[in-house]
Amino acid sequence: MKTKFIRITRFLFIINILIFYLGCVPELSTVYTLKNESGKLIKVNVYDSGPNKEFIHEIILENNESISKEFTDYAGNASHFYYIFNDNSSLGIGSLAIIYDNSKVSRFNFDNINERNPILFHSGDTFTFTEEDYENSEDCNGNCE
Repeated sequence: MKTKFIRITRFLFIINILIFYLGCVPELSTVYTLKNESGKLIKVNVYDSGPNKEFIHEIILENNESISKEFTDYAGNASHFYYIFNDNSSLGIGSLAIIYDNSKVSRFNFDNINERNPILFHSGDTFTFTEEDYENSEDCNGNCE
């Protein structure tokens, strides 16, 4: 009888430890950074994913300026660079317009499979806008919005 009690006690102890450790989900902190090394002032216009592609907000970066945001993820959840463009609104991000000195623009959405698409960037925690990005953008003749 005493042996059975000890076995049940050990079993319950092990179950309690497993429940405790499985119930604790570790937090993972990620810092995402946007850097502007394009030689131009950059305005990033963020639009929602709805059918009307409504403007959500903008991010302005002077040349050689950067911004960073820290995000806390939980084990099992994937972190995504596009979180840096979120303004914590309930609207999902659908597209971006990267405007260089109001003279050139690059537009990105989730369909643009391209290593220079900031929404889909997954090569690290820092995305840098470069002079080459500016050169590869489209002329908009001062009407980039």
